Amino acid sequence: MKRFWDKVDVRGLDDCWPWLAAKNKEGYGRFSLGSKADNSREVECAHRMAWRLDKGSIPDGMCVLHACDNPPCVNPAHLFLGTKTDNMRDMMNKNRRNHKGILNPASRLTEDAVRVARIYCEQGHTIQSMATVFNVSDVTMGKAVNRQTWQHVV
Repeated sequence: MKRFWDKVDVRGLDDCWPWLAAKNKEGYGRFSLGSKADNSREVECAHRMAWRLDKGSIPDGMCVLHACDNPPCVNPAHLFLGTKTDNMRDMMNKNRRNHKGILNPASRLTEDAVRVARIYCEQGHTIQSMATVFNVSDVTMGKAVNRQTWQHVV
């Protein structure tokens, strides 16, 4: 499909081929299929479309993963099929989801707060009292103190 490949910076066989058109907030290319006129327009991730154009259909429930970890890349040589579990495992193995501690935008505690709370709880203070001091829920504080979260804090 010429319209698709016109939106790709095709380079060497081993290089990433960046998608040059629209991208979503994560940086993955977006490609429109169908027609505005008859209201049949669909938007597909560009790397999934590249897979289909080069290798054929994508089995139900399968994801198209990037060996290169470059979201705008649509080089079929960099793409492989996997399950959602494979995708999560790949992400963790490559340390792409490194949102520990204060790097996690949802974090309500700091490493110092966790250290202090753990020390105070070891000295007999309750998780509930520490949760109140640090303005978090009992569950959040309990997980931090019991090392279910913030495991990297010593």
